[in-house]
Amino acid sequence: MKRNTLILFCLCCIACAPAAYAARTSDAHIGPGDTLPLLTSRQELSEADRKYLGIKQGGFLFFGSPEFSVQDIDAEVIVVEFFNCYCTSCQAQAPILNKVYAKIVEDKNLAQRVKFIGIGAGNNMREIARFKQEKEVPFPIIPDQDFSLYEAIGDPGGTPFTLIVKKSAAEAIVASAHMGLEKESDVVFKKIREALYTDISRLKTAPRAVETRKADDRILALDMSAAELRKRIKASMRAAAPANKPIENFEVLTLADGDTVYRCEKNLNGEKMAFYSKVISRKPVCDVCHGIHFIITFTEKGIITGFSPLHLTKYGNVQWHEYDIEYMRNKLLGVSIKKGYIFNPGADAVSMATMTSALIFNSVNRLDSVLKELQSAQ
Repeated sequence: MKRNTLILFCLCCIACAPAAYAARTSDAHIGPGDTLPLLTSRQELSEADRKYLGIKQGGFLFFGSPEFSVQDIDAEVIVVEFFNCYCTSCQAQAPILNKVYAKIVEDKNLAQRVKFIGIGAGNNMREIARFKQEKEVPFPIIPDQDFSLYEAIGDPGGTPFTLIVKKSAAEAIVASAHMGLEKESDVVFKKIREALYTDISRLKTAPRAVETRKADDRILALDMSAAELRKRIKASMRAAAPANKPIENFEVLTLADGDTVYRCEKNLNGEKMAFYSKVISRKPVCDVCHGIHFIITFTEKGIITGFSPLHLTKYGNVQWHEYDIEYMRNKLLGVSIKKGYIFNPGADAVSMATMTSALIFNSVNRLDSVLKELQSAQ
């Protein structure tokens, strides 16, 4: 079996694997002076929201779904608020931004020059609508259930994440980026005014001044030795259905993008079947939540046969209990990673761990591209 076209057989990768996970959870997100990446949504806006944002009825994609980009908003300054409706800091941030918004619209000089839009990272339209109603949010907010817009800005590692963007006809430049709760509305208002009266060319050439947090102890990177990690991966493979079958020919594969997948074989009725395990690490969606780390094991046909936590927490950063783990296993085992799974927070989420559950399902949906690469290299 040849796998050297896209995948390199490399046992030595085990030794450097933890460092790789740390690199994927770095803090290299968008900041002041950066160009805002194209943030395009297929969410249909109400007529009132279109009018407020100054967006004309746009082009249509498949099945008649409209699309628009944040860059289409008709304003000199755009306040882009990334949030998650289950994030307690985001819930506390809402009335603060509402107050800033009210101050802006009351000023005739600012009302048409500054516009607001919220983006719900990991939230669907129903969750967005409930949050908007409960928090009385007066400006448009759109869902980002697959985290595509959130990750387009570099996955800042938590919400609320507030971008203040200066826009011209040709470009949109970040004037301010802040992760975490901003308790003072006057601070946000001051940043908006500074962006409004600063030439865009100065923003592009000014030394980057990134707003920093205190030392981050939210376990963003997987803190585990190579030996322990290998032990946990093998245990996960053995436990995967069919459970407790001996694993053979364990090897480490390196994908084209440098990511790592672990492979073994199990003897099933005289025939050997390949099983793959992927260690997945994701930053938290909330500014006070922990990063998550877990192992997914799947067959060569793309059927999930194992789910093993490495570090999973729920509200209050409490570790998952065994019944939480078993609940998630029951949801995932037997699922095909080829089909894509639409996460339903009401039915699929572990209690008090909706954001973590959403990240798990989102990660599973991304394994299809991994499987395709593995299959093409065989």
